[in-house]
Amino acid sequence: MQNVLPVGVFRTTASRLDWLLGWMGPSSKVVALLALGLALVVATLSWRLPGIVDAERALFGLRYSLFIERARQDDRIVQIAYTDETLRTTGKRSPLDRQILAKTLAAIDDAGAKAIGIDILIDTPQAEDAELQAALHRMKTPVVLAGVEVPETDLLSAEQAAYARKFAALADNKNVRLGNAKLQTDTDGVLRRWPLMKQGEMPLMSLALADAVGKFRSYSGPLRYRASSSSDQPLFASFPIDLFTDDVLMKNDETRQLFFEQLRGRYVLIGANLIDVDQFDMPFGDPGSDRSFTSGLDVQSHMLAQVLDDLRYDPVPAWVPIAFSAMVIPLGLVTGLFYRRTTIWSSAVIAELAMLIAVPFGFQAAVPYPTYGFPAFGLLLAWFFVFGLMLVLRRSIVWEQGKVAQLALTRYLPPDIAQEILNSPSKDYLSGDRRMIFTLFTDLEGFTSLCQRLDPAIVAALLNDYLERLSRVVIDAGGTIDKYVGDALVAIWGAPLSKEDDGMRAYQAALKLYAEGEAFRADDRWSAHDIGRTRVGLHYGEAIVGNFGGKDRVHYTALGDTINVAARLEGANKELATKILVSGDVVKRVDGVQCRPMGSIVLRGRDAPIIVFEPAEHMTGEELQSFSDLYRRSLAGDPAAWAEMQALSARNSDDAALALFVKRMAAETRFSL
Repeated sequence: MQNVLPVGVFRTTASRLDWLLGWMGPSSKVVALLALGLALVVATLSWRLPGIVDAERALFGLRYSLFIERARQDDRIVQIAYTDETLRTTGKRSPLDRQILAKTLAAIDDAGAKAIGIDILIDTPQAEDAELQAALHRMKTPVVLAGVEVPETDLLSAEQAAYARKFAALADNKNVRLGNAKLQTDTDGVLRRWPLMKQGEMPLMSLALADAVGKFRSYSGPLRYRASSSSDQPLFASFPIDLFTDDVLMKNDETRQLFFEQLRGRYVLIGANLIDVDQFDMPFGDPGSDRSFTSGLDVQSHMLAQVLDDLRYDPVPAWVPIAFSAMVIPLGLVTGLFYRRTTIWSSAVIAELAMLIAVPFGFQAAVPYPTYGFPAFGLLLAWFFVFGLMLVLRRSIVWEQGKVAQLALTRYLPPDIAQEILNSPSKDYLSGDRRMIFTLFTDLEGFTSLCQRLDPAIVAALLNDYLERLSRVVIDAGGTIDKYVGDALVAIWGAPLSKEDDGMRAYQAALKLYAEGEAFRADDRWSAHDIGRTRVGLHYGEAIVGNFGGKDRVHYTALGDTINVAARLEGANKELATKILVSGDVVKRVDGVQCRPMGSIVLRGRDAPIIVFEPAEHMTGEELQSFSDLYRRSLAGDPAAWAEMQALSARNSDDAALALFVKRMAAETRFSL
């Protein structure tokens, strides 16, 4: 059972695709192929496509904020920051006061810190530079001064960058060196990754501090951010730089030792933590607040912690988006192909969308940060794109099929009936049903002999033209074409839909069919072939109508004695010298028909005779009434009526049907026809 289901789904999908491709033209196939290729590009390259990459970044930020790694305070790193209070105290904003920095370095050196990173650019001369250089010269603790490559950044001019190098050299201390302080944001200004380093550039500050240049030299992957697991304790301990210049505090041995314990054996990062200076947007909101930005000092701390933990995240392998695309695109294709307004289908769509959303979030929850570069929005967009493409193709093909079906139906049904059936497909108009219908048969005299003496190509062209003309008459009269039997046409009124005037429509169609047959005979293209007249039989009665046949082919038709009677009436025209014969059931059913009685006949397969009528449109109403009275009186044995009937026939010597009718009445004969 486990193997049957996938095989069944595969076969059904293949069948649907075959149906789809069968209806698509060459240009549509090319467009569909290009669209699928575009979906694949979107799914695999969404982090590189303008507009789409913004959505990827937003989703990544949401994932990261939900599953950010929380940790206790990192006791390896301590921050010492210039704050806004420092600026107010010193009265200096840019550049920052370097005398305070010199005193702080001396204190940290005495505390026995592991290394010091100064995230402050010394790029312009200041009066207190000599004091700072002297402090650097005496440092026993490794110190990394911030530097920036030029012209890599527009933060500094070449002269400023050169002064920063010169300042480090003037310290004349092997423990003092430069470290690249540059940070690299994405095009939207958000800091998500490590800066890409070029060959020959000075090492990044965090790498220089941790002596990890070799390991991280070529790393440009995600930057790991963490959040504190405690609401009252930051991830990195931070002290304002003012404390280290407070003589009262620093001369107090107990206080001094307390500070030294906080610094001993730790990496100390000195920089600015100001409201509007050196701030960077993070890819997530700061947990517990509305902040989505942080200081450069914090960024350097996060980078240093990542180096110390030796966390280098490999980029998302190229095969990952391709593999997911290979799953997602067929999912969208199959879902679109099997579109139905059902609970099962809706549940499948919801499950697929939930999976597409859950996968990247699940990865993020399992291992922080590996989903940077994962095409979450790209896969979702590709699914919708392919799903929408299949819906559009299906709807366009269904629309095209509807047009084809409508065209096919209008070949057999009047346009209004065909349209009603197409508009209400849920109604089973074409199932088996017992109906009272009008049935019409036509036949072309001498067609068999015509086939024997004419070329098959001529016969085919002649017959197609003939049936086309007759079919149009039936359709225009609101009838349904039941079938073609050689040169014969069978039509019905009252199915699949019935109308109040079906009887009159059928009667009028009988007259027009004969007239159309005569016009066909006179057509210059066919007149030389000696084509016979068109004979018509029309009857009203009960029949079973519906679709009948096998599973591969069905035919909408009418079954029953009514059909046979109409066929016998058509054949009786030959014996009665008439062109159109209408049963008494039609005359009784339809008001306003202009018919004269032609006596009663016994049809083959029937015991009881039926009265038949011939349309008499050439007679006035008064003449028709007089003829009907003569007929009734003659049947009743009135000699005067009989004599008048014979006189009428004599006066109309060209009326062969009337002459034969009088002859039959004289012999009091009932013909079996």
